[in-house]
Amino acid sequence: MGRIRKSPLPPSKPESFTSIPLSHGSAAPTQNFPATVISQDAEITGDIKAKGDVEIVGSVQGNIETSGNVIIKGTVTGNIKGDEVSVMSAHIKGNVESESVVTVERDSVIIGDINSKNISLDGKIKGNLAIANTALFKENAAILGNVTVGKLSMSEGALFTGELKMNGSDALKSTFGE
Repeated sequence: MGRIRKSPLPPSKPESFTSIPLSHGSAAPTQNFPATVISQDAEITGDIKAKGDVEIVGSVQGNIETSGNVIIKGTVTGNIKGDEVSVMSAHIKGNVESESVVTVERDSVIIGDINSKNISLDGKIKGNLAIANTALFKENAAILGNVTVGKLSMSEGALFTGELKMNGSDALKSTFGE
């Protein structure tokens, strides 16, 4: 598989180079690293490893890993790992891992497992969710899979088929002598 590597900054004026701001308002650009942007008509086959933010508007067949934020507006076949992961009218076939929050907007589909501290879901997921803190399932959310979560808020209209396990439920069982 091919690798995408950013070219080094031009030696003549590195101080004048600034990172490209990402278009999603909630994900602040990662400091000191330029964003990697895959444009709408681009098709990438291979893994992407970055230290800065990554925005995919085109198509990627390969894994994406960064210490920055990830915004997906296109299609990805592969696993995604980043600080914040935002999925906007996109299609992902692969697992998603976030250090802080996964946001899945309406008209987005993920076929794969999600592992994150928090999730805000208004799209569709076929896979298991392991959410350490809070899950918010909005009115258009559809989940086919098992969910393990600390706290859950589910809006009217959200659909869920699978098993739900709340963190701390074992302590609750002991309260009733089970």
